[in-house]
Amino acid sequence: MYYVGVDIGGTFTDCVLVDRQGNHRSAKVLSTKDDPVAGVLAGLSRLAETAGVDLPTLLERTERLGHGTTIGTNAVLERRGARVGLVATAGHGDALAMMRGAGRVAGLSIEGVFSVHGSRLPAPLIVPGAVVEVQERIDASGKVVVELDTDAAVERITRMIEEYAMRASLWPISTAIESSAPAMTAAVTGSTLVRTALTAHHPSSGSGFRRRRPAPPRPSG
Repeated sequence: MYYVGVDIGGTFTDCVLVDRQGNHRSAKVLSTKDDPVAGVLAGLSRLAETAGVDLPTLLERTERLGHGTTIGTNAVLERRGARVGLVATAGHGDALAMMRGAGRVAGLSIEGVFSVHGSRLPAPLIVPGAVVEVQERIDASGKVVVELDTDAAVERITRMIEEYAMRASLWPISTAIESSAPAMTAAVTGSTLVRTALTAHHPSSGSGFRRRRPAPPRPSG
């Protein structure tokens, strides 16, 4: 039996095989950006060759296959991903723009950390201005404090989609507390008006919405 790992990088796709005796083999092929799966299959085929079997046999003997990729990270770093708008809980529309300061000083010396004038916030991923705040709120225990105003949310989101139609194609939904997001997402994306506006401007984008998982709260003390 084999254990197989696949790393899908921006330039190369690497495959590694380990058997139960600890023997290992590896294969490297060029990544296929338009269809990452094609690169994975090419890498697995080459890996099978190193093991002296064909691809179907390799897969039949594989007990576990794991994979990771830097495609998403590369898209963020290179700024070539989808144009993004944001739907957020009222009062939290500026949260991503303000952001935490740790990222821009990571890896710096203590002198560099305190050299505020020598660092700056990264450019935001959100299309400037393409932020919609909707009325809804729950408390830390998950109890609804303010029900989602669906009608107002639909009206604001529809207007924003129309205004930024050529500038934003993906709309993450971010809430102050994670557990409120499923119901909120369902209510907003289930709206016929919102889906119609998205389809009109982005026929192939599906709902166009993604749910963003906020970072967990920092421990106290």
